[in-house]
Amino acid sequence: MHHEVWADEAQVWQLCKHLSLSDLLNHLHNEGHPFLLYLLVMPFAKISYDIIWMKLLCWISAVFSIFILFYKSPFKIYTKFAILLSAGFIYFFPVLARSYSILPFLVFSAAILYLKQKEHPILYAIVISLIATTHAIMFFFACILLALFIYDNFYKNIKEKQSIKCFIPSLFIMLISFIYVIWQLHDTTQNSYYIKFHFNDLPLITAKTFSYFFVNAYNSSLLINFDFSYIDIALILLSIIIYVSLFIYLFLRSKRIFFIVFLSIAFQFFIYIFIYSVHTYVTRIFSAHIILLFGYWILLCEESLNTKNKFFIERVINISLTVFFILTSINGLNFYTKDILYNYSPGIETAKFIKENIKDDDIILSCNEIGYIILIYYLEKENHYNIFHVLRNKKVHYVKWDEFSYFKISNLGWKNYVEDLRDKNFKNNIYILVGSDNYDSENILLSEEFKDEFELIYDSRVKKSIVQNENNLIFKYKL
Repeated sequence: MHHEVWADEAQVWQLCKHLSLSDLLNHLHNEGHPFLLYLLVMPFAKISYDIIWMKLLCWISAVFSIFILFYKSPFKIYTKFAILLSAGFIYFFPVLARSYSILPFLVFSAAILYLKQKEHPILYAIVISLIATTHAIMFFFACILLALFIYDNFYKNIKEKQSIKCFIPSLFIMLISFIYVIWQLHDTTQNSYYIKFHFNDLPLITAKTFSYFFVNAYNSSLLINFDFSYIDIALILLSIIIYVSLFIYLFLRSKRIFFIVFLSIAFQFFIYIFIYSVHTYVTRIFSAHIILLFGYWILLCEESLNTKNKFFIERVINISLTVFFILTSINGLNFYTKDILYNYSPGIETAKFIKENIKDDDIILSCNEIGYIILIYYLEKENHYNIFHVLRNKKVHYVKWDEFSYFKISNLGWKNYVEDLRDKNFKNNIYILVGSDNYDSENILLSEEFKDEFELIYDSRVKKSIVQNENNLIFKYKL
């Protein structure tokens, strides 16, 4: 309830609020995300100005995933509690309202239906289709399950001269959804200024990605100051050893399950390295972890585990998973505590300052919509929205990820721009909003032009917040 909205959450809500269904689906070519979360959020955004509905949607999904985990999974009770207390389930899935939040519910549902797909093929197909339409990093996981569905229920049945009629509708459901996602995302690298393939410095980026993957899962705050204690290093190494060992055991026990898990997570690393440029955030990392849980869920349920060493094997698997997920709880508790003590984003405080100190008929100029997308939500909610994008020559309601979406504000000749407004008989106060880029903000503060003609009246950095790249500076034109 205390968690403030931040830019990525606000972007989803603003798109659903201001775009029609057809316009939204067209815009998602630019966004780089499949459509499921947007379709779920859109009805709430159309009838309400309060993003609490999107937050509740994601929270409820996380709650249901825990329900499935405790009542349907084959893990021991202590392993279930370790997963519950891990960073993903105590904080990142239920608190941050992103598409990642609905993935555990869908993946756990797929784990239940995986061994029952012959009895419930349509339900299984729907779940796999929903996973494919939730996030790009999970698409290959869904593709592998689709391929296995075809192999098990079509290839084998045809080979054994058994009927395949009952599986055709399920295959049709999956193929339609998969084809649509491919169509939607195939040109994202051409439509988006940010989502591009990168082939420079691959050895360095690959090394960073793998290191960030394990460090961020354990305690992402360590990477801010690179302040690692010997205990931190030992625990990170322990988590790596357990992680690798779990993969080795999967390979030895079931090649099929191993390749489902390994190839799905390898695809995520491909995205991190070649497209996301090492942005291995914790929510993304836990999307890989729930795939690992999927693999061991299936393994523990399969009859192949019925050996004379079953009790010992199950105990080792559960203890390994327990230790691995408990190690991530440090990260979750760290964020959980900070999000109660501090604002997650400074956007809410900046919006409050604008509403209390800047009149409706004054004008706020900016050229970086990424920096103030969060402000747009809070200001529109109170019907107090007067930020003008000088490059687009209009007010904007959401980010379009093109060359205008992130422009160095220090590159503009603000004095000439403001004087031009004065020449047009604009008599009200004029303000300049600098958002998001701290380095560029420092350039503004050091600029002689701004020292002479503009007065800094607000700096969100004086109050601590969790997200560091959503700070705002507001300058008032003095002349």
